[in-house]
Amino acid sequence: MMQTCKNFEQDLVLYYYGECEGEDRNKVAAHLIVCRSCRRFLQELSAMLQVAAKTDEPSAAFWESYSREMRYKLADLEDERSWLGAFFAWFPVWRPAWAAVVAFLLVVSFAGAVWHSKEHPANQKLAEIAVIEQNMEFFRTMDLLSAVDFLEALDGKG
Repeated sequence: MMQTCKNFEQDLVLYYYGECEGEDRNKVAAHLIVCRSCRRFLQELSAMLQVAAKTDEPSAAFWESYSREMRYKLADLEDERSWLGAFFAWFPVWRPAWAAVVAFLLVVSFAGAVWHSKEHPANQKLAEIAVIEQNMEFFRTMDLLSAVDFLEALDGKG
């Protein structure tokens, strides 16, 4: 690309896009009349931007391939739907069975909570054992302390 006058480089781009107005536009237009380098820059900028902004239209072969592929995908989707449709066509017949399974699972879940309530004697025993296990370390420490007291008493007599 050609060199431009440093003072007009940004103004030329704004001028090209029509963003330069009033006095600035008139100043650039007057400069373009006398400066061959800036005129050439504006022509090259215009040519470059037209090529860069050119749209890329797909070929007819692309559209034929695309159409064929879409028909295959839609046919596969229809086959899949027909298989699922056949499977779920039986679903209304199975609704009572599904309802019975769900009801059974709910009863078992809530009945389990009732069967394992804290008032049950076996659960009370388990709770007492758990408390004893938690306090076991305390009892072991107490045994150790009594053994130390016994050893100190022996040491004092001897």
